[in-house]
Amino acid sequence: LNDTGGRGAPGTKPPAAGVAGASLTSVSSLPGRSSPVSLRTVAQAVKSSASPSPSTAVYSGAATDLRVLANRLTGTSAGGSGAYLDVTTLLFSSNTVTGPAAGSGVSFSAAAGGLLRVSTNTFSSGPMYGLMSGALQPGTTLYISSNTFLPTVGGSTSTYGLYFNGLNQGTTVQNNSIYYRMTGGMAAGMVTYGLYAQNSPGLIIDHNRYNNPDVLTSGGGAAAFAFFASGGARFTYNDVYSGELSNTAAYLLNLDNSPNVYVS
Repeated sequence: LNDTGGRGAPGTKPPAAGVAGASLTSVSSLPGRSSPVSLRTVAQAVKSSASPSPSTAVYSGAATDLRVLANRLTGTSAGGSGAYLDVTTLLFSSNTVTGPAAGSGVSFSAAAGGLLRVSTNTFSSGPMYGLMSGALQPGTTLYISSNTFLPTVGGSTSTYGLYFNGLNQGTTVQNNSIYYRMTGGMAAGMVTYGLYAQNSPGLIIDHNRYNNPDVLTSGGGAAAFAFFASGGARFTYNDVYSGELSNTAAYLLNLDNSPNVYVS
């Protein structure tokens, strides 16, 4: 199956829209190609045991019922992603994802919708964002569960395990682990966040674990969970620990212009 959306060699013909039952296994990258797996308007696609690694390992465009299972996905070019997902109905599970510097492990398109499940993955250190999402399609349910996030520390920009900006509805973050296991210094004024939410009301943040054993060596700050203009959240039964003692900006829970947040 070769669906390049204009990214392949001259003369390569992508399959027709609505291809069903596609199965991709043992995928490897091609020299000079930006995305070894590029899916557009593909229905019921299954990728298993893939090991691609250029700028964006998996790129899906208008896919339906997409399953990305048990892969190692690595993006290498700055600003790319381990997986860029424009999809209606998703199961993204049991993958190890590494995004490039200034990029993300997983990024959702604004056209994504339906039931989106991200579970039991490992998001490795390296990118600016582990998982990022802005506004999604009306009626979307995004469920992020049982993942391990290893946020990046160091550099000239802030970093994020999970980053939501304008996420408008139906999002549950449950039973995830956010662990800091690398040390480094942040530039002045920059912060490393476990979870950052801006203009993203009504989030359900439940039974997650955050652990930061004082990893910052200089500058910046650390915030476990930060909400900016993101009221109406439920923050329940989370285990939050930070050993950051030497930084002026170190927060377990930061609420800024975010009213009616239930904390238990």
